[in-house]
Amino acid sequence: MLSALLLPNKRLSFRPAFNLLHGRHLSCRMTLSSPKLDLFTEFLSEAEEEALLTEVAKPLRRLRYSPAHFDEAISGYRELRRSEWSTTALTIFQRVRQHPLLVDIPLDPSVHVLDLSPEGSIFPHVDSVKFVGPVVVGLSLLSPALMRFEPTDSNNSKLTAFSAMLPQRSLYIMRGATRYDYKHAIEDTSWQWQDQSYTRGRRISMLLRQEI
Repeated sequence: MLSALLLPNKRLSFRPAFNLLHGRHLSCRMTLSSPKLDLFTEFLSEAEEEALLTEVAKPLRRLRYSPAHFDEAISGYRELRRSEWSTTALTIFQRVRQHPLLVDIPLDPSVHVLDLSPEGSIFPHVDSVKFVGPVVVGLSLLSPALMRFEPTDSNNSKLTAFSAMLPQRSLYIMRGATRYDYKHAIEDTSWQWQDQSYTRGRRISMLLRQEI
């Protein structure tokens, strides 16, 4: 059930309102401050996922997992930025760029590939306001992940923490208040969600941003 993919933390009594469009589009507006995360499950087919993974497999194998990032926002990762892709991959990224929520956003032509080890973590942070524009777009490959959002201003009672389940082969679009007013993190290696147990394995995300 798609509405189960994005919920406030269990310790909160606060409940979100959901809109489900076209069978795959989950748009969540929190009733107090209206931050928004757009989540599209099964955005990629298994064949498309395999094509993208095959394309980055060799260059990633040349890299070692790093224990820490220079800004201390991530551990257990390796990454690359890639502008040259196969026709298959370019077709996928063009489909992302032509999404109705993104057609007016000049996303950078390069794609940031982030390979997170099973033990790695993305710590709570906001993507650079100085260098990154108002939209962050991500494709989730190989493994599901639990992304947690917490307000940047802990004293702002209008903002409430929440969590999002990012299924394998899904697409998320972070914009508006969720982009600027919340820190986001992927730290859980295992978790319970809707009475089911999940474990995060190695996860590759392909990120498209508007560079400024």
